[in-house]
Amino acid sequence: MSVALLLKTAVEYRGRMMGVRMLAVYGLPIGLLAAGALVVQIGFAAQTTLYALIGLAAATAIVYRWRAVL
Repeated sequence: MSVALLLKTAVEYRGRMMGVRMLAVYGLPIGLLAAGALVVQIGFAAQTTLYALIGLAAATAIVYRWRAVL
């Protein structure tokens, strides 16, 4: 996957692409551990909904922030 990303990305953006990939990959174990604990506590449907709402809130915050910067 790393090779495919590097081949399809422009030379100027390869470092940024690998940095974003590392951030995504390093966050997976923490999210999976939290998801396992939450499934036991609140159930699968509620945990999935919670993660979706957190993701939408984060995406909205990013868009709001970028609009202010641009």
